[in-house]
Amino acid sequence: MRIVHLIMGLGSGGAENMLLKLTKEHLKDKSIRQIVLIFSKNEFLLPKFLESNIEVKNLALKSPLLIFFNLISELYRFKPDALQCWMYHAEFLGTISKLFYWRKMKLFWNIRCSELDWSKRSVLNKIIFKFLTKFSYLPNAIFCNTSNGIDNHILAGYKPSKLKLIYNGFSAFSESYIDESKGRLFNRLNIPLNFKNIVMVARLNYVKDHKTLIEAFNLLLEDENFKDTNLILIGDNSNNTIKDEIISSKNIKNIYMLGNIDNVSNITRYCDIGVLTSLHEGFPNVIGEYILANLMVVSTNVGEVKTIIAQEEPFLTNKKDCKSLAKYFKIALSLSNEERNIIATKNKEKVINEFLIEKIASKYLQLYKVS
Repeated sequence: MRIVHLIMGLGSGGAENMLLKLTKEHLKDKSIRQIVLIFSKNEFLLPKFLESNIEVKNLALKSPLLIFFNLISELYRFKPDALQCWMYHAEFLGTISKLFYWRKMKLFWNIRCSELDWSKRSVLNKIIFKFLTKFSYLPNAIFCNTSNGIDNHILAGYKPSKLKLIYNGFSAFSESYIDESKGRLFNRLNIPLNFKNIVMVARLNYVKDHKTLIEAFNLLLEDENFKDTNLILIGDNSNNTIKDEIISSKNIKNIYMLGNIDNVSNITRYCDIGVLTSLHEGFPNVIGEYILANLMVVSTNVGEVKTIIAQEEPFLTNKKDCKSLAKYFKIALSLSNEERNIIATKNKEKVINEFLIEKIASKYLQLYKVS
């Protein structure tokens, strides 16, 4: 089977990381040949694809003005059995290209969001979404990683019979990390060794709601019992507006913005809490990564977060609820080692039993064949 994966770029987002895990898993099957086609200079994850011997071509580098023709040419060269498009822009380009590709090829879309908040989207994005809604009968199947996402896209006008639920997948072990001691690592990053650590892995974007996170962290540090706590932020920090809001925090000395880094688990394995304060999500990979790193998880109750977590009373809050976040920070940081281990074990067992990448990758292949 020949599979072309179409995605705009290889940034550090959830879709890009899921694509990396999926193609790495499919690489184990010698009957599969695959290639990833991208259209931007955002190539943060490119080294990891190349390290895994996954072929990647950036069609925009040939000529940004000829992206569509580059895509058609590549399809005729590769002769795919399946064209898998990731997210709206790639779905738009892939659908148009199918009209000019006369060989037999199945078309698949991949939706990565659950909420349809268009208030801050551009006119172009709204036009693309209208196009996809109108022509949603064309793909052989449309994969969605949340049940809520399926419901909302049906309400928007997508053809119900085309939408298929496939959750994200995780490796049995978190990404490989450099074997570096906590002392050496934290000294290199100038982070105090004897502090508790809360980490959030998320780009600086209004959807991730760092503002509420900072408010909750400030409330936490008002309690003398939790003064020795750090907040570590990992992810693209190019949004200067949000960055300035963080820098202006009264507790900035306890906040560490590390930006995009390789081997995120090299940091998270030495933290106590993994937090996500998003206003909306699909199936957030980072929750599974926190769990695999044995962290306590505190999150807003968005997307499929509750589906991933096994504990009976998860530390989930409503959106923008800084007081509840601070309360759960205190509870999680106060747990005994035994209590932490019980929760961590249950959560990890659920992730491994239900969301292993081997199982998810197999579902993709099955639908490629039968759809």
